[in-house]
Amino acid sequence: MRVLKNLVVASALAFTVSGCAKKTEEVKPSVQVAPIVTQQSLIKGRWTLSSPVVVVEDQGSMKILEARADYLSDGTTTGYAEMKLIIKDLPEDMSTYSMSSDGGWEILDGKLIERTNKIKIFPKNSSNPGALEVAREIEKQASDSPKSMYDIIQLDSKTMIIKDVDTGIIMEFTKN
Repeated sequence: MRVLKNLVVASALAFTVSGCAKKTEEVKPSVQVAPIVTQQSLIKGRWTLSSPVVVVEDQGSMKILEARADYLSDGTTTGYAEMKLIIKDLPEDMSTYSMSSDGGWEILDGKLIERTNKIKIFPKNSSNPGALEVAREIEKQASDSPKSMYDIIQLDSKTMIIKDVDTGIIMEFTKN
């Protein structure tokens, strides 16, 4: 089950994810990054994943099909994602899950920091009892890593591009 944690925690907690995830050695901002006070006001609102993202690991991969995150002015956040696990020998009816979470956010030193308080994962369109077991295991492992940190590459009134500090995965969101 360690692969599930690597796949989900590295990505899904990101609420998550760019046209195609890519590990990057160095990413330079394409635009001037706004001062922190402006960043905090720009991030407030609902953000939707611009396009699906694939996260590749040794044992398999995960595709984030859709995701959205709401950053509220009181420092709380809620999120939703739909993901498909692509792992050898995993039955198709156990591969798609939805995730909802809530927690907090802050911007510190040009980084977006998210803390997850609660996460719920449910199998989608599956009556296979193993799918619920996989979902509970992902929840348990995700709660072991409640904090995520992202470099803010671009943040303006319409676009947010962030890079996971731990994985290097780049995620692009559009503001609704």
